[in-house]
Amino acid sequence: MTTPITWQDSHALGQAEMDSIHQGFVELLARAQSAADAELGAAMEALYSHTQSHFARETELMTATALSSRKEHEGDHARVLGEMDQMRARAVKGRVAFVRGYVNEVLPGWLHTHLMTMDAELANACKRAGIGAA
Repeated sequence: MTTPITWQDSHALGQAEMDSIHQGFVELLARAQSAADAELGAAMEALYSHTQSHFARETELMTATALSSRKEHEGDHARVLGEMDQMRARAVKGRVAFVRGYVNEVLPGWLHTHLMTMDAELANACKRAGIGAA
């Protein structure tokens, strides 16, 4: 079994609201990673629901900051939500093997890259606009 992801200081972007939302994502991802097969569906439902709200809030921040890379950022969000929706459905049906690979390998790697690139750019735009500095 993979060791569940934990929040690291290196995940922080210095934008308090985004950091709080991302910490919640990490906690729910860790819950999915360590869930028993029978609980994986519920864990994925919770992660998916949080991620929908998380991405909606980032879209609001992109609008507020007139982020120039908004289309690309929202495209990445749409792709991940689509994948998560498929994994959530599989987990609910008890088809957990593929879901385990997704939560243990794909999502942690995506999160790191997304935080360090797209979300870092958004956090910097928020700081320049005076929105939610940590």
